Amino acid sequence: MLNFVTLFDRNYLSRGLALYDSLEKECNDSFLLFILCMDEESYLYFSEKKMKNISLIKLDEIEAFYPVLLKLKQERSRGEYCWTLTPFSIQYILKTTNISMCTYLDADLYFFNSPKCLLDELPNDKSVLITEHNYTPCYDQSLTSGKYCVQFMVFKNDLNGGDVLEWWRHQCELWCYNRMEGGKFGDQKYLDDWTTRFTSVYVSKNEGAGVAPWNMQKFDIFRLSEEFFIRNTITKKESKVVFVHFHNLKPINNTKWHVGDYSISEDFKFLVYKPYIRKILEIEQFLSENLKSKIMVKYKSVFWDLLFATKIALGRYIKDIYKILKGNYCVNLTKDTK
Repeated sequence: MLNFVTLFDRNYLSRGLALYDSLEKECNDSFLLFILCMDEESYLYFSEKKMKNISLIKLDEIEAFYPVLLKLKQERSRGEYCWTLTPFSIQYILKTTNISMCTYLDADLYFFNSPKCLLDELPNDKSVLITEHNYTPCYDQSLTSGKYCVQFMVFKNDLNGGDVLEWWRHQCELWCYNRMEGGKFGDQKYLDDWTTRFTSVYVSKNEGAGVAPWNMQKFDIFRLSEEFFIRNTITKKESKVVFVHFHNLKPINNTKWHVGDYSISEDFKFLVYKPYIRKILEIEQFLSENLKSKIMVKYKSVFWDLLFATKIALGRYIKDIYKILKGNYCVNLTKDTK
């Protein structure tokens, strides 16, 4: 049995459902997904649906278990609070269940192969597995966002895994903000020195784990039968795609989506982005038809963010508008071919 935990609210409900669907497809029912519901609406949805292989955690449950969270909740933004909760959620599960291992997943992941291969990669003498951002050099953000990505993290429920997790949880309790400060950024930059700070941390060598917009430029992607593969354009090494991280993917209008500040090839758009976006739209259509006034699943358009986010400087605004208008930073659903 593979045990996972993720967290999201109603605004990410469709992403969370897509993640769940991919796990159902790839794990053949031999998994349990713990969901920390960040609001009442998302909790009500899952509690009414009674979906298999899901265990729900209410936000007030974990806040009662860790009373300090109520104070941190008042001091941090919604996004910062979600980041803060990441190590708390993993530790909560390991402390309140008898499972031997738990894997944290970002809600905007989608699996194309079973993650069991990554858990099997973890050596017996290691207790924690993390993944690199594996940046394309022109998009290297190691200094600001960190070398490693919180996206997929495995913790054994043993002494060494517990020591790493408690250290991380304590650091996020002390400081977890959406800014660079003293070599820290959110919950993520804390991972930078784990391979030297701790002896029990292992870094996955699988390039198919964490295919993301900041590293897609390093690969060709292709499909053989029902499986997706990437080929490193320099080493020519081929790997099965385990999961794709659809970070910062936002709709511009009904047919065009913005992929962020990254240039994405037409192959990646056609093979992974378009099917994923259509999956999200299908889920959102279902939600809008079946949930009516109970819950509203909406995403702010990119243009709204750009026009009204007061923290965006004029130069950044012009840069983002240019990238939105430029085709290789967008996925256009009306184009059925590459």
